[in-house]
Amino acid sequence: MPKRKCEDMRQGGREEPMMTQILSQVTPWLGTEKAMDYIEGKEDVADFKVITLFGETKLRRLGVIVEMYDKKEYGRVKREYINQFTEAERKVMSAWYPKIYAWFMRSGFPRGGVRMSIQTYHTLCRFAHFFATV
Repeated sequence: MPKRKCEDMRQGGREEPMMTQILSQVTPWLGTEKAMDYIEGKEDVADFKVITLFGETKLRRLGVIVEMYDKKEYGRVKREYINQFTEAERKVMSAWYPKIYAWFMRSGFPRGGVRMSIQTYHTLCRFAHFFATV
């Protein structure tokens, strides 16, 4: 039975849960409504540090960035890219693009997951949505 679970995840079956480790706060907090609002990006929580590991299923949606990233330098896409994202967001994208490219084109996803903040993940998802719609 456990073998089937792994196969389901590899084939894009069930959605794997985000694994969240909370430092300097007790773990039962994860079950609260406030925690879910934070994980879904609805609310910022500044009282403690949260490190989130994202697995392959969550990162697959970033593949469109690899395909379309070079288009941001030309014409209409360039104008929309500059208008839609702040300088800070563009720096985040520039820092993460080489890693995303390596995962999709060279090495594959790290088996232990990728550690990033919730805000960074949501920013990268916004970029993926932007590149998918231009």
